[in-house]
Amino acid sequence: MKPLRIGKEGYFSLGKIFLKYLDQVEKGGS
Repeated sequence: MKPLRIGKEGYFSLGKIFLKYLDQVEKGGS
């Protein structure tokens, strides 16, 4: 197992989810 590779993929997935979450918060908050 290569931590770097897993980290890259993990951060990429988290980034997508985070952006989706921020988009929902902005639409719902305003």
